[in-house]
Amino acid sequence: MAKNPHDFRYLQSDQRIRTAIFFLLKKHSTSIKVKDLCKKAKIKNPTFYNHFKNTDQIIESTETMILSQFQNLYTKLQFQKPAPSDLFYHLLIFVYKNRIYFSTASEKQDFSLMFKILSIIHPAITKNWLKFDPIINEQIFIIYSGAITSAIYFWCRKTNFDLEKLPLYINLLIKITNTFKTQGSNLAIK
Repeated sequence: MAKNPHDFRYLQSDQRIRTAIFFLLKKHSTSIKVKDLCKKAKIKNPTFYNHFKNTDQIIESTETMILSQFQNLYTKLQFQKPAPSDLFYHLLIFVYKNRIYFSTASEKQDFSLMFKILSIIHPAITKNWLKFDPIINEQIFIIYSGAITSAIYFWCRKTNFDLEKLPLYINLLIKITNTFKTQGSNLAIK
């Protein structure tokens, strides 16, 4: 198959590879062999190498793709000046749509992607909702990001992305935001 990222077969095998890697990562904490990945994705080795150089590149490119997708979503939302509940709704739906990745990251306690996503919305949160002194914004935002990330990953792990519980978790994220809005300056190191 020719390397054409717009070809349906190319896109289909790319998605199968990405899904297979995260399925295998859940089962194995060590590195994944290309032959095992190809077997799980039901593709041949040349097809794999038509897409990626190695298994590490899949994870890196998937993270880059997810960040780009979220940046695009956030750019569209910015024009609407969303309330915290709306932004958190879109954030949780985004996590839900990418649940294969976030589920694996949650099980491995890898929060780096969520912190990168939160850094995209950092300006809106600090400027529009938290309204902190710029000198302490960064310290408070790091603590705030940890609290938000923990709540999101709790939803991932404990409810298995249960959409019926989505309103409960949006309310939890709002409560965390309101707590930081009223108590945040007390948390900063002075």
